[in-house]
Amino acid sequence: MENVFRASEAYLDIVKEADLEPVQEYQLLGKRSGYQVIGGVVLQHGSGHLGEIWYVKGLQGLKGSPI
Repeated sequence: MENVFRASEAYLDIVKEADLEPVQEYQLLGKRSGYQVIGGVVLQHGSGHLGEIWYVKGLQGLKGSPI
């Protein structure tokens, strides 16, 4: 996981905004721009799993969301 974070940060340090604008076809996602892939998939996908973890913890009687 740490390697993925480092690689992602390195990519985001060098990527230009213009590189994220073109729409491309992704096999599992359909047509998306780089912005949509990073914002809609990468950020939101992880947040969805975090919500699932909190939900399951709540069902187990443990503290779910810290909020």
